[in-house]
Amino acid sequence: MHTATNKRSKLYWAFYKSTITINLVVSLMLFLVTGVSITVFAVSLVTAGLFFAFLYKEIWRPREYYFYYNWGISKVKLMLFCVLVNILPAALILTTLFHVTSA
Repeated sequence: MHTATNKRSKLYWAFYKSTITINLVVSLMLFLVTGVSITVFAVSLVTAGLFFAFLYKEIWRPREYYFYYNWGISKVKLMLFCVLVNILPAALILTTLFHVTSA
């Protein structure tokens, strides 16, 4: 039982790692297009960047979800995990920005 749980947690991280490149590229592009707005970058990590990463998975790699589903991990759980993991750096960026600009 413990081995299956450990394997599942590694699979969550594997899925996350497969989305981070597209997420960062989209977020960096928005960062540059909006006049180097760090707020846009932070918010994009959880919104637009993830949206395009998930869209890529849906269009070009839809069968990958079967692999995760066979391990008992649904598509919704995978996506929710990515959102929750990206909230932390986004919140840290926004909090730091708030403290720097208010000082």
